[in-house]
Amino acid sequence: MTRFSLTLMSSWPRYRAVGRDGESRRALLAQQRRRREAAGVSAKAWGLLQDATVGYGYRPWLAGLWLLGLLAAGSVYFASHHPAPLGTGNPHFNAVAYTLDLWCR
Repeated sequence: MTRFSLTLMSSWPRYRAVGRDGESRRALLAQQRRRREAAGVSAKAWGLLQDATVGYGYRPWLAGLWLLGLLAAGSVYFASHHPAPLGTGNPHFNAVAYTLDLWCR
């Protein structure tokens, strides 16, 4: 851990007090990563998952990217692998709508 990152971790309240939310989030994220280094194996794995998916909650836009990626993957899959129709007279199959419908159930 460098001296700069230690200073960054301890200074997040000052960043937030002067309205620099981006720097405050970076400091809090560095603090969570530092905490993960000292944790046990299962806590490290959980921390890595949280860091990769949503940045410990300090980068919530990552969750939106994951959702868009999963929507795209599901749409591509179901566009090439149509489910069997339930009967006659069914409407045209839409892979995007089908993927979204699976999520909402």
